[in-house]
Amino acid sequence: VTRHAQPNLKNTTHARTHTHIHAHTQTHKHTTILISFSPALVREMPDVCRRSSCSTTKPLNQPSLRPLFSILALVVFVYISPTTCALPFKYFSYPELASHLKSSHNSHPRFARLTTSQEKYHLPTVGTCGGSNPCLNYLLTLDDYTNLNPYSPDVFVSGELHGDETVGPPTTLYLSDILLTAGECALTYFPSRDESSSAWCETWFDQWGYDEPWLLFSSRMLATRRILLSPASNALGFHQTKRTEAGIDPNRDFPYDQKPSNCLKTVCARHLYSIFSDSLVQLSLTFHGGMTAIGYEWGAPSHNQQGTVSPDHSAQAAIATSQSLYAGTFSGEKTYPTGPMNSVVYAVKGGFEDWAYASTWDTSHTVTCAPPTYGGYSQPAVGEGGRAFNILVEANKIKKPREQDLGSWEDVFWGGSGGNGHVTRNVRLSLVTLDYAKPYVELLTVNGGNVLDWDSVA
Repeated sequence: VTRHAQPNLKNTTHARTHTHIHAHTQTHKHTTILISFSPALVREMPDVCRRSSCSTTKPLNQPSLRPLFSILALVVFVYISPTTCALPFKYFSYPELASHLKSSHNSHPRFARLTTSQEKYHLPTVGTCGGSNPCLNYLLTLDDYTNLNPYSPDVFVSGELHGDETVGPPTTLYLSDILLTAGECALTYFPSRDESSSAWCETWFDQWGYDEPWLLFSSRMLATRRILLSPASNALGFHQTKRTEAGIDPNRDFPYDQKPSNCLKTVCARHLYSIFSDSLVQLSLTFHGGMTAIGYEWGAPSHNQQGTVSPDHSAQAAIATSQSLYAGTFSGEKTYPTGPMNSVVYAVKGGFEDWAYASTWDTSHTVTCAPPTYGGYSQPAVGEGGRAFNILVEANKIKKPREQDLGSWEDVFWGGSGGNGHVTRNVRLSLVTLDYAKPYVELLTVNGGNVLDWDSVA
């Protein structure tokens, strides 16, 4: 059984507690925290954070990475100021989101591939997003392209389907930053022994509380999964901060429990339909807003009778419960309540979540669409793609929380202090979802030696 522990904040010696999220193994605790940055984010950091001495206002118990400290097994205290050294999370406009995605693609050629559904699936565009630029539906795929594994499971994350529900897009972008930075440091810079690159990584480890277990965990997620990220699935709605795409609700637009003339009318729905037709997604997250909950199947009226549960109810309930626990809380917020969408949210016709879960095997509720928009749509076969555990996350009762409540990099991997926030806890939720996609065993020691010591495993 996979377990996830939150820190015991009463124990100041172990104020940062990380529990390895390894399926079918015992839980191992380390006094660690990993905060990651993409090159684009590093450029945004205040100058005070680039210096070796930050303000000494908050202690962080962190095992050092430096050889001398590793040999002596010392623990050093790095002091971090949450006001000067913890870069806060922010919202992105559509042009900023597009620029961020392109920067990830260009800065990490080994791990990131960026495309659009217009380029890959020849979908139309709807509306303009910034001047006369058409609204493009972006898809960022993360993988280790130098060591492709055909058995890597596909995991999908959608930042939003409703453009006025705003926590998911930055969560998805910052998740990609963590994974890409961990991949560069663990899989490229340190193994190459390139001194300048390794020094860059270690500088941030020392100043911000990175440590090897979190680095290895995040880089493992990148190297052993194919991660499909759609930060703004409803591109036009995201740009306009509107729920709908040109007046149509994308999350009523899928061919499940819906009339043939009422599905796949939006570019957003066709964007997601194309991704799932082209992939074998095992786990999926879709971020929403307007309430607070983690929901799983069922969420359709046809399965809304009392006592009706999905065939995978027990497994989905266990996953959602641990997602809630690991996401944690922060000031003014409780842990996510969990349950079937029909219970904790409400039943909808044409919902993405139930379609992505059941469209290839619950065929009595699946239809072939005949949309009147954009000259119709030649609906591709889904194949085996429509059988994912598709988890809906209602991130907050306020659809657009205050930017100051999104959190910061300081507390990405643990809950409990002022730097924690909406994005922070949903990044944690996303990471544990990636972890569930494939069980594994992590080798921690060999003959009493710590294999996490970079200088001993090179």
